Amino acid sequence: MRNSLWPLAWLFQWLSWLRNKLYNFNFLSQTKIETPVVCVGNISAGGTGKTPWVQLLSQYFSDNGKNVAILSRGYSGDFDGVLKVTEDMDPRKCGDEPLWLKRNTKAQVYVGRNRLLAAQRAKKECSPDLFILDDGFQHRRLQRDLNLVLVDASAPRRHYRPLPVGYLREGFSALSRADLVVINKCNYADPENLNWLKNKVSKL
Repeated sequence: MRNSLWPLAWLFQWLSWLRNKLYNFNFLSQTKIETPVVCVGNISAGGTGKTPWVQLLSQYFSDNGKNVAILSRGYSGDFDGVLKVTEDMDPRKCGDEPLWLKRNTKAQVYVGRNRLLAAQRAKKECSPDLFILDDGFQHRRLQRDLNLVLVDASAPRRHYRPLPVGYLREGFSALSRADLVVINKCNYADPENLNWLKNKVSKL
């Protein structure tokens, strides 16, 4: 069934490539805010372990005296515009992961489909020293100072095919935009698959 979807996959990858080129050549603009932005993202759909890494980075900077704000999209949340997450909030309103991050970090957490608007509101309300952009590698409208991208070593090789045949949002070439690439979940990986993934990443 999935093999019949290859024409859609090629179209999806072409549109993704075109969008990135429009950003690269400034036909689509990025907005720079004065506060540093660290992005934690991936090139595939599904869980690659982003949330624990966001927590880890947030806790590190908080422990070193920085006022951190986390910006998340708030998937499945029932809200409009930008929402500041509180510890007692219903997860159906803000999304499970942003609520978990609020309860398990010292950071302020904001959710919004438009991460630029979320950053601007957070900047006014809590004057953070640092933004951590959760799952924002494809959200290029907000310029970032560092891109950390996770790839999942435990996922079978067929997952690294373009949507909707596989789970790739972008091809491996998108890793050239990354400053750091973390191969995650190595302890669950098949050794052959792990070596294949290391080779793919190292070429970029």
